[in-house]
Amino acid sequence: MNKATDFHPDNYDAFISYKHQTGFYMAQVIYDKLVQNGYSVFMDKRLERGEFEPQIKAAIEKSRNFILVLFPEDLDNCDKNTDWLRKEADWATATPNMHFIPVFCEDFKIDEVKAELPDCINKVLSSNGIKIHKDYALDTDLDELCDIALKNANPVRPLINTEEFFNSNLNEKSHLSVKSIDMAFHGGAAWLRAGTKKEILDSILKRKIPTRILINTPEAAESIAKHMRDEYALYFPFEQAGKLWSKYAADYSDVLQVRVSSIPLLRVYHNIKFNEDQLKNTHDRMHIKYYVYQNMNLEKSFEHELSSFSKYYEIYQKEFEFLWSSSTPV
Repeated sequence: MNKATDFHPDNYDAFISYKHQTGFYMAQVIYDKLVQNGYSVFMDKRLERGEFEPQIKAAIEKSRNFILVLFPEDLDNCDKNTDWLRKEADWATATPNMHFIPVFCEDFKIDEVKAELPDCINKVLSSNGIKIHKDYALDTDLDELCDIALKNANPVRPLINTEEFFNSNLNEKSHLSVKSIDMAFHGGAAWLRAGTKKEILDSILKRKIPTRILINTPEAAESIAKHMRDEYALYFPFEQAGKLWSKYAADYSDVLQVRVSSIPLLRVYHNIKFNEDQLKNTHDRMHIKYYVYQNMNLEKSFEHELSSFSKYYEIYQKEFEFLWSSSTPV
């Protein structure tokens, strides 16, 4: 398991609250799913020795999302001050800017709860929740938890390469209509050579998806990637790449715009937006990769996928829009 996402002492994307007697298995499944998707999650199975209460309270106060896993009868004792779900909900509702996600399991019904619900539990239950099925729909329900419920979270998936990013978001979400795609890179030679990336690009354009591509002028790119101008290098010289992108833009003028920026691009940028107004763009995804030329060690790479709820998403998007507005057609 990735320790960087499994445990982070400064903050957590989510705290999972559950009854040990009934909810441990489901809490563990949710925990594993979120960690697999790059979230930093706190679950009380990893408490340090000592008093539990201060550790749990501190973890809740460091979390952005409070996930309450509920099975039938889990709230029957929440009218008692000693009930742990009540304690954790009380700390969570007292934490500023906390987002609440009740998770209803095995046909949990609020009207069947025997105890009088305290205000902290009512506040959590008043938030939009996720219903978890124990049958074949479990994976879909967990995807919904990741894609829709979690807000202001860290990268969805760290160390994801470009091909994985496009395949997972265009193929695995084929039931969604793509609104637009934006890309930015120095020259994009890998997209112009026969191979996986060119196949992805051709598929995007043939599907008539509006696409904007931003590249650098040869002079701007040379300041960062001079070795790519070598005639024997793996990539096209920047001048040649610009000519090929110009041809692409002419061939697909109805859906493709390619512009050139004189400001050196410091990172690769890919952004996929979906037509999902009813879900408030919760499926939009961004891929950021910082340039580390001639790096063959994945452990030293820095690239990740962001959801539209990430605090960094808007920053990168605004940067692209600024560069696009100050660029010129290829």
